[in-house]
Amino acid sequence: MEREIVRFLLKCKSINQLKQTHLLILINGLKDNNFLLQNLITVSSDLISLDYAFNVLQSSNSPDVVVYNTMIKCFVGRKRNFSAHNAMSAYKEMRRREFLVLPNSFTFTFLLRCFDVLDVGRMIHGEILKMGFDVSSVFVRNTLLNFYGKHGPHGVDLACKVFDDMPERDAVSWNTMIGMYMDCGQVESAIRLFESMPEKTVVTWNSVITGLAKNGKMESARLVFDRMPEKNEVSWNCVISGYVKVGDLAKAETIFQEMPVKSVVTCTAIISGYASIGDIESARKLFDQMGSKRNLT
Repeated sequence: MEREIVRFLLKCKSINQLKQTHLLILINGLKDNNFLLQNLITVSSDLISLDYAFNVLQSSNSPDVVVYNTMIKCFVGRKRNFSAHNAMSAYKEMRRREFLVLPNSFTFTFLLRCFDVLDVGRMIHGEILKMGFDVSSVFVRNTLLNFYGKHGPHGVDLACKVFDDMPERDAVSWNTMIGMYMDCGQVESAIRLFESMPEKTVVTWNSVITGLAKNGKMESARLVFDRMPEKNEVSWNCVISGYVKVGDLAKAETIFQEMPVKSVVTCTAIISGYASIGDIESARKLFDQMGSKRNLT
């Protein structure tokens, strides 16, 4: 029965259809079925309103952590003041059921994504410490790094402390911190961290090249590019686009000629570079050479 009702829920295209399916759930005594509840909350938040979905949650006698996480996740990406207040309300209600329902790592990652206020993030961080997820979950720590990284120099300082205290780090942890330093113009800190990284992924190399290019340090970006043990299309595009942006078309062309397979993105960057210095003839020549690779960009 429950799987059939879920199929009905997922097919709902109107408020009336959803309310009829909700009534079917109530008539069959399934309002406390958590599998149905999480689907009902998701569809209700999309078709009717978040308030309706929240009322569905509150009317249940025994929602589990997945149901609460589903509700909090529904607030992600909504109007900030509304989502922040209600996401916290859902979390507080979960905590009131402390002996029945405990938050997990997903609870905190969804919760952090609902907020953009640093002090609230620090409060959630306190909850994470209290529940012990700061030690047990790299996933939660990485979410904290990402949250703090959006809040300027003070946020970066807090992120740095989280990173330094991490008993275990993955590639996401390192890449997040390196990108954060680059975004704040702390290039030396980013490079030091990059050099100390035990295993660098191609994403890390590309992130460093992009960060150096954004900070106008193309010679350093070129040195990192030359050191790469393995390059992909993004690697070539990063360094070529970087040279184009600083107006060094000669070096951009040199690397472009070395590129094994010229992508549409790279060709477009070079054409834009030619156009910016008024070399329409070279731009047209490369455009003609692209043939079927051209796009509307």
